[in-house]
Amino acid sequence: MINKKVHEYLLRQGFSGKLNEFRKIVSPVIICVNLQEKSNHKEFCINIGVHLGFIPPTGSLETLENLDKITYLQCELKYRVTPEDKLLDYWWDLNNFNDAIEIFEKRNDIEKFLDFPNYYTNIEVEALNNEKMLKLLPGLTQLRAAMFLARIHAELGNKQKCIEFSEFGLSIANAIAVGPKNILKKLIASNKT
Repeated sequence: MINKKVHEYLLRQGFSGKLNEFRKIVSPVIICVNLQEKSNHKEFCINIGVHLGFIPPTGSLETLENLDKITYLQCELKYRVTPEDKLLDYWWDLNNFNDAIEIFEKRNDIEKFLDFPNYYTNIEVEALNNEKMLKLLPGLTQLRAAMFLARIHAELGNKQKCIEFSEFGLSIANAIAVGPKNILKKLIASNKT
């Protein structure tokens, strides 16, 4: 079982939750922290999910009515806390929570995602064409990143930016990406002036 110290730490940081799923809502941003114990019961990882309340959760076409129920798996952006930027996956020793908490505080990637809308609106279409995108929008493919940013700009009333990201998404979408292409086409149609 994951240590009580980690739970207490997350509660002090403004997260609510229990067992292995915690969330912090600074509307419209939702940060989920999922503590995943490895099957050997000797290690765990810290999964971070970031979502925006006006965007349907992953796997859904409808927004959630109760944001307190969203889980890490439903978040649009997902990554693991690791001791180094270059690592994408890392398992912490279950007996040494202090290292994990120290890195969690040091890395503090969460703060940038809470800076809504600035963090998201400062990302340009060109950023989706390079490796930097994985750092900016972790866990997303180019197509999902384009759709995510188009939805943000639509919500903010930035019609031209919404269309720009939507058109980019359509330009890279393959034939089987029917759902995302339909969403992007609707975003373009509803934001034409």
